[in-house]
Amino acid sequence: MPWQTKLDESDIDRLEKELADPATRLPALAALADFAAWKLHGSGSVLILEADEKKSKLRERAAKLAMMCNDIDTISRALDSDDPRLQTWGLRVWRPGGVRPALRDRPTYKETRWYALTPKVRRLAKEGYDRSLAVEMLSGMLLEENREFLLSLIPAEKSPWVIFSILHCAERPRVGEQSTRDQRFNEELLRLLADPDVKVRRDALADIGMNWHKAEMFQVRFGAKVSQRVEELRKSDDGEEKRLANWAAEGLEKIAKIWLERDSAKPR
Repeated sequence: MPWQTKLDESDIDRLEKELADPATRLPALAALADFAAWKLHGSGSVLILEADEKKSKLRERAAKLAMMCNDIDTISRALDSDDPRLQTWGLRVWRPGGVRPALRDRPTYKETRWYALTPKVRRLAKEGYDRSLAVEMLSGMLLEENREFLLSLIPAEKSPWVIFSILHCAERPRVGEQSTRDQRFNEELLRLLADPDVKVRRDALADIGMNWHKAEMFQVRFGAKVSQRVEELRKSDDGEEKRLANWAAEGLEKIAKIWLERDSAKPR
């Protein structure tokens, strides 16, 4: 979902006032969160520089206003919303185990109203816009109680990135154990690559093709069956699927070289 909201100073002045009215609070919050973009949630390890200093300051102001709305009731309503912008904002600010004023006089995080929102986050992990983000939020300190739930989502999930996110979070090996993440992901990729919906197959091919670009922790060891299926799809009658299959084949060659170099560098 690309950020599309365009605001000027007068718009933000108006939206700030609308935040105070329960009837207009959520639409105003959605617009502010969308415009704030990375100023609100960060951009990870990617450094984003905006040439327009005035717009950058407006985004900072919008981000501050959006963060002022992080009370439990507003988060609950955002998580219930059909608006992807509100869903994402609600997930980002939901921290049942974090340092919140609501936690200071509670013996455990499970007794807070923050934790009571968990079913809403689970719903978004199953059918929300940013399902991978919901998966992330249900992991960490909440993983043990959500592991089986997250794994149960895989058979019906059609997004390769969401499936990988679940496996990356839920299939963490204990010390001395071999990870089963990549093996499981290969199995799910074969399911997606055989899906009757060409869009599902295209998404899977695109995910394979870009894997070598990703950070090392997200890179996958692809098996021979996946490579074979990609070769089959290179003969597809669908032009876009054929193009993506060719790209996936190139990606498989590149990631294979990366793993070979990485394995060769390990002490014997």
